[in-house]
Amino acid sequence: VSEEDTGEVTAEWVAIHSQRARAHAFNSDGGRAMDLIDRALKEAADLGLREVLADALVTKGWALGLVGRVMEATAVTEGALASAERHGFHRVAGRARNNIISYVGWDEPAWATQVGLVGYEEGTRLGNLDDRGTLGAKVMFTALASGDFDLVDRILDDLSDATLGYFARSQVLNLSAVRAAYDGRHDHAEALMQEAAELIRDSSSSQELVGQLQTRVELQFLADDIGGGLATIRDLLDMPGHLFQSWSIGVAIPAAVQARDGELIEEMRAMAGDMGYVSARFQATVMAIDAALASLRGEPEIALDKYSESAAAYRSLQLPLDLALRHLERLTLLGHDHDGTAYVAAEAREIWSARGVVPLLAKLDKVYPAT
Repeated sequence: VSEEDTGEVTAEWVAIHSQRARAHAFNSDGGRAMDLIDRALKEAADLGLREVLADALVTKGWALGLVGRVMEATAVTEGALASAERHGFHRVAGRARNNIISYVGWDEPAWATQVGLVGYEEGTRLGNLDDRGTLGAKVMFTALASGDFDLVDRILDDLSDATLGYFARSQVLNLSAVRAAYDGRHDHAEALMQEAAELIRDSSSSQELVGQLQTRVELQFLADDIGGGLATIRDLLDMPGHLFQSWSIGVAIPAAVQARDGELIEEMRAMAGDMGYVSARFQATVMAIDAALASLRGEPEIALDKYSESAAAYRSLQLPLDLALRHLERLTLLGHDHDGTAYVAAEAREIWSARGVVPLLAKLDKVYPAT
């Protein structure tokens, strides 16, 4: 059955076209995925194929997200989840939860963690290894964003002896690498990341490749490999996909600021301006980008105002690690001679000390030594 086939529409035809749309989404081709999935949705409804319809709605949401229509993506996928749960389509429900976390995890990581935990625990109960691994990784991702390291460690312990698919396994390994790097165990983090990279070595999926690059950027920043980090950032920003770009910029900004690379920061600001809708978390990051650029232009008052707005947003979103990173960036670019400097340094130090984030405490000590 070709993508252009216009012959007799059967249940098999609908299922094949739905999966082909999903394959295009994996490669960040939201437009082509949308073309295929819209017809599959209509035919699935006409044939009364409830499970195929719910599954196709998840893919429709993904395609919408890839072309920047994230609010629609979330609403469509929440509808797919409700349908899947009503009819007992556990596999589809797992996909929907996974994708919902991708859309709202940056805005509402605490709520997204609960969405993922429900699916993770159900997957564990039902012996569904795909949901257990994939949703376990997503819960680790949102818990890291929320600064809930205890939950991250619990999921890691749960999955330590689990048999996982290669993609879920690579995600868990990459998140484990970031967790180890936060503790300052850089050699162990590098080994975990390399193991993950080997799993996807032959992959052509941009989603998998982006995740690997994002992990490398984080590890290089935490290990103070700024030169290597900047080179990886260039590769990362060249990857396609609206959702991927916003996450990638968020990951890349700390290293770009530490390097005082104004050209790279300007490039990321221009990319952000072309994205249309972005999450509340990314809006806060854009404020911090504007603050960094004002700092580099020699406009400290504008920079301080932007950093204050960004910090207020991160507090509202309950994202302590992001908040502390913005404080570090402010101290790096603006120094000590401004009102509130002691407070932001103390707040960052408290956040990282409570979680044992050794590398970032070391960076903070370089720009604002503990007394």
